[in-house]
Amino acid sequence: MPATMHFHYVRMAGLPQNSIAGQTAGCYISGGVIGLHFLRERGHSAKTSDFLQAITKGENQMLDKIKDLIKRKDTCVLATVFDQRPHCSLMSYVPDEECRKIYLVTHKQTKKFKNMLQNPVVSLLIDTRDEDVGSRRGQAKALTLHGIVQKISGKGEEDAFRNQMLVKHPHLKELVSHPDAEIFSVKIESCQLLEGPTQAYFERVGE
Repeated sequence: MPATMHFHYVRMAGLPQNSIAGQTAGCYISGGVIGLHFLRERGHSAKTSDFLQAITKGENQMLDKIKDLIKRKDTCVLATVFDQRPHCSLMSYVPDEECRKIYLVTHKQTKKFKNMLQNPVVSLLIDTRDEDVGSRRGQAKALTLHGIVQKISGKGEEDAFRNQMLVKHPHLKELVSHPDAEIFSVKIESCQLLEGPTQAYFERVGE
């Protein structure tokens, strides 16, 4: 995921909620111009360069959090839709190095596969509910990825994914080696990270 993604979020990462910058929630749009106007209209001095530098720092922090969560976890919920009916499936996955694609495998006779043939637009949910339990429940993170299903373009890519999947998920050996297994990827177009019950961050992935 490049640092040039379009990016806005509820509160800037790394800034206290009682700070001036922290109070401009929802204003970090169009390169920080709206947020800068917000400050100036209220009599606060602010340099464009300082404001944009703070935004870039916040963007990078969020990108790192998102990529870390994708790489640290290995299981997601895949949501497919056909005929206006959603269908959810628990899936094991392997990301590419930049976390721009998520690789998965399924049997061709499954409902999710048939759904994806009709509608390639899907969502993935990756979360920390298994880590943040008890008193830490309020710190749980939930990452929703929106993307497009793509077929693997060549045997080299397919073999590389197959090997990675078997290393990370050896229990899937029978499925991965089945002649009716389909290896596919989800190209991520946008993602939303929820930290606790109230803080949400949104990313749109550029080319």
